[in-house]
Amino acid sequence: QNSTAVALTETREDKEVRKARALKDYRYFVSTYFAIYADADCADFHVDFANRVLKEPNKISIAEWPREHAKSVHLDIILPMWLLIHGELTGMILMGKNQDDAINLLSDIQAQLQHNMLFVHDWGEQFSYGDWSEGDFTTKGGIRFLAIGRDQSPRGARKGEKRPNYAVIDDVDDDKLVNNLRLVKEIVKRILGGLF
Repeated sequence: QNSTAVALTETREDKEVRKARALKDYRYFVSTYFAIYADADCADFHVDFANRVLKEPNKISIAEWPREHAKSVHLDIILPMWLLIHGELTGMILMGKNQDDAINLLSDIQAQLQHNMLFVHDWGEQFSYGDWSEGDFTTKGGIRFLAIGRDQSPRGARKGEKRPNYAVIDDVDDDKLVNNLRLVKEIVKRILGGLF
């Protein structure tokens, strides 16, 4: 909240200029609304990835970025909010190693949607009373966010007429899984089957 306060002296024109630029420029979107994460400018590969996902919504992508290159921050938080402001997000599923881990990862975007004051000021209130549970919440606009573990089925994740069109698989592996090819194949089959 503190890092996203709205200037009291801001004019309506200031707001509209900021929104118009944020819709066109992912790097600006990140530095403006997510300064808490933006210790440095986005890398070109962050920007390219975000623009590609926006342009090609039916694409399956793998972010093979080195450790400490903000994979979870971009894919779990910023990129879905970028899709949201463009009217392209109808729902999100986040799959983790287990449901607790997935809930923990999803809680970051939930906090941003509720407490990022500048984002709320510019793009409208997202918080929905009575439908804001940990790991399974829906925005005022009817966009559902769901956390699941790798052994859970994603079926039935729609909200009303809206089916999720964005899924992230994050930190799904563990020491047991990575050393067992049969288990890896099962998880890949589940991802390319039920989740896809």
